[in-house]
Amino acid sequence: MVFLVGMKILAAAVCMLPLGGCALGVGLIFCGLLYGLSRNPSAYESVFGLSLLGLAMIELFAFICVIGAGAAYLL
Repeated sequence: MVFLVGMKILAAAVCMLPLGGCALGVGLIFCGLLYGLSRNPSAYESVFGLSLLGLAMIELFAFICVIGAGAAYLL
């Protein structure tokens, strides 16, 4: 029984590992946004919308990882 609980916790922890990549991706997106806007400030409207779309996609992946970790622990 203890082995099964330990394996559930380990499976949930492995499902949470990609969250580090999500944090790195968000940082890279906004680093690129600031770099691009410092080079061309007139492109604010188009670049900012695309960066928010990228942020939403990365956060969606993060939420899927959290849901997968919860499912791995509960099943």
